[in-house]
Amino acid sequence: EFRYAGPVAKSRRRSAAWLPPRVGVVAVSAVCEVGFLALDVKSFLIPRPTVIFTALTSEWPTLLRGIAYTGTEAIVGLFLGVGLGTIAGLATARWATARQTLVPLGTAMSTIPIIAFAPITINWFGFESQLPRITIVALMTFFPVMVNTVRGLTNVDPAALELMASYAAPDVSVLRKVRI
Repeated sequence: EFRYAGPVAKSRRRSAAWLPPRVGVVAVSAVCEVGFLALDVKSFLIPRPTVIFTALTSEWPTLLRGIAYTGTEAIVGLFLGVGLGTIAGLATARWATARQTLVPLGTAMSTIPIIAFAPITINWFGFESQLPRITIVALMTFFPVMVNTVRGLTNVDPAALELMASYAAPDVSVLRKVRI
């Protein structure tokens, strides 16, 4: 049986889904506020929720600038890493020698922790520049994307490759229609 759920019903369902988490946050905040006041917990140890909320609202313009600055670094680094990793993966998948050399190297490089790259990139580009953080994000995304692109392009059904070879399909068509 089909029932039309109008906009009012959808709105009620959405608000009903969001109500328990909101009530939970308010309840936990109230318990913490009362508990910290009753136990006389010092603010430098654990600030009360009202102190946190006051600081959040008073410092919101500064936080917003920081969010925009860091978000820009993350997005630019992500696009660079994914784009360059995909291009490198396409090139690496094309030649067996490059694949045998670069895939293990890429797998090993993707296990290096960020903390190892940070001092190097800061020394290269300077502390105040956005380039160290963009480079770190790009490197952290480049190697997994490259390795997974190579694996995706090379793990193809052999019957599909044989079929394309029997049609004398050019490499570009095989790449576009079978591998990708």
